[in-house]
Amino acid sequence: MYTGDILFQQITPENADAFEGNAVEYLGGLDELQTDPIASPFFAEVTEFTGHVPPLFFNVGASESILGDSVHVAQIAAQAGVDVILDVYHAMWHVSLG
Repeated sequence: MYTGDILFQQITPENADAFEGNAVEYLGGLDELQTDPIASPFFAEVTEFTGHVPPLFFNVGASESILGDSVHVAQIAAQAGVDVILDVYHAMWHVSLG
């Protein structure tokens, strides 16, 4: 039985293009913002989490595609002294509501 992220059972060029297209659309069509730490904290450095950053709370599935991204951001923020809670749920995958 497959327990990974259901969206990524088969990554095809079409899926990759669609995901990138969604990201660029979210960024107002500005492709260069995909690696901007304001748009994506994954690309932030420890120094960008210093100052007045509120506590961060992550809920992430152990089988979802963005588990590593969530852990990375939580670790960088914690290194900067931010209060971080990271809950990882076994056998769960990503669900978008909205």
